[in-house]
Amino acid sequence: MVKDESYATDGTLDASIDRIPAMPNMLLKYLPTFLRTADPNDMFDFMGEEAQNCLQATAIIINTSDELEPEVLDALKSRCPKL
Repeated sequence: MVKDESYATDGTLDASIDRIPAMPNMLLKYLPTFLRTADPNDMFDFMGEEAQNCLQATAIIINTSDELEPEVLDALKSRCPKL
């Protein structure tokens, strides 16, 4: 999360994020923009809507592969064994 909109030009986007399991040293600039917002309500509103959509879905597509991101998929599989 950023403090204000100056993050786009002040170098904040090159900050390393260490709170994402199985994705150490992820840079803020690689996260979706709704996670970089200065207004936390934007992020929570989006995530809440998507969580509700997932509950109604018959399938969810994960755009990656074991070869590309094995640590991420292992972390997901530990929570969703049918993955």
